[in-house]
Amino acid sequence: MQRFTSLVALAGILSVAHGHGFVTSPTVRMPGSAMQAACGEQVKINQKSDNYGNVQGELQVANGQSDYDAIECDIWLCKGYKFADNKDNVYSYSAGETVDFTVDIRAPHTGSANVSVVDTASNSVIGQPLISWDVYASVSSTLPVN
Repeated sequence: MQRFTSLVALAGILSVAHGHGFVTSPTVRMPGSAMQAACGEQVKINQKSDNYGNVQGELQVANGQSDYDAIECDIWLCKGYKFADNKDNVYSYSAGETVDFTVDIRAPHTGSANVSVVDTASNSVIGQPLISWDVYASVSSTLPVN
């Protein structure tokens, strides 16, 4: 029996905090009203105007904002972007299927990255990353093809 898993295609290049990049394909999570309810209006506005911005920048924006809820926002998972805002960005893949990602890096500098499967029901990472890089988006080397 084949097993199919639904997941958000971002699944998580969680390195966006390090490389100031963003997954451009397949379609990924974007900020919306659910993110605003959890992370606050200013964080949502910040990410809506520049989704390449990093998590540390979001945290600076959130600092002192009364509508920021650190637990509900869970800013380190998909930058606080919420499934409720992105129900149209759910895909089904079969086990072992290869999914091509396109990442645009606007401000390269050395950081780490990973791609993880996100359980959209619980908004949590399932298992270990599918792939990860200890050095990603370095200005002293080319970006990895994979």
